[in-house]
Amino acid sequence: STQSRSSAASDVYKRQPVNAQKVIPLKNIHGLYNAYVIPIDDQARIDIQLIILSGSYDEDDISGIAHYTEHLAALSSDAAVLQEPRQRDLNAFTSQVSTVYTNTGTESELDRIMKLTRAVLDTPQLTQSFKESEIDIVKREVYYKERNAPTRWLNRLALQKLYNSKSGRAETPVEDLNKLTVERAIKFHNKHYKPSNSMLIISGNINEKLAQKKGLEYFFCLLYTSPSPRDKRQS
Repeated sequence: STQSRSSAASDVYKRQPVNAQKVIPLKNIHGLYNAYVIPIDDQARIDIQLIILSGSYDEDDISGIAHYTEHLAALSSDAAVLQEPRQRDLNAFTSQVSTVYTNTGTESELDRIMKLTRAVLDTPQLTQSFKESEIDIVKREVYYKERNAPTRWLNRLALQKLYNSKSGRAETPVEDLNKLTVERAIKFHNKHYKPSNSMLIISGNINEKLAQKKGLEYFFCLLYTSPSPRDKRQS
């Protein structure tokens, strides 16, 4: 019966408790907003996530700038470390409130993936023609999402009406694509891609001591410059 199956499933969960992964705050992070290591003994790889605490809700002028900036930052990171952009699939995504970059490798590749992650905070260094060509790729992605999920703009519009906010700019998600410019993206990067507006999460086959050492080497030596957009929103 349904009741007996439910009871049996409950007994299984009682006998096999789920242990949460241990999340360890890293020390002396200086300019970063936060940093953590999550050791996972049975995982062969190491994942490094850099979370920029700004997303599409932080766009000042037009929608799409956060998404376009995500592309430029990821590709510029690859160009700086791997000497060529588009050597691999894009390793990032943009939400309303954050932009997340993920780099993965083994312990022997740790320095390389730390460099790739750190380079995201640097102002994108790509040729002007390359940066402009990436706008067409962003357009294609947005067209695909909007046409395959026609209720997306309705959801954004409902939230705007509910909270009396223009966040998300539901009225012009596609039209704004023609307003994307390199200059607007660089301005967004310079404003939001700061250490004080960033979180670092190192997880997988790595211990606290090594994560602390690499965090200090690549990130924690960054100087605090000015309050982040997040800090200003909270003040």
